[in-house]
Amino acid sequence: MNEEFTTPFEEMSAEQLNKPLQKFYLSARKRDGSFYNKTSLTAIRAALDRHLRSPPLCKPFSIVGSSQFNESNKSLSKFYKSGQIALTVRKQP
Repeated sequence: MNEEFTTPFEEMSAEQLNKPLQKFYLSARKRDGSFYNKTSLTAIRAALDRHLRSPPLCKPFSIVGSSQFNESNKSLSKFYKSGQIALTVRKQP
């Protein structure tokens, strides 16, 4: 277990949450150890945002759109462009 971040993310302020999100986006992996594809990682970020903004938490910020999260969102964008992220596989209809 990582002891670097000891406060539950639901209790963090926007300023405290930016750094752990940045590390999470760059280290999130599937069970087999491979990277998530762009669509999945974007969906995970959106789900975290909904969780934080919905009752009972009702956080007044958005991890997707608030300027307070520019650093973590820029890291995610760079990660998308780095070539490390898994390619989206589209199935034939």
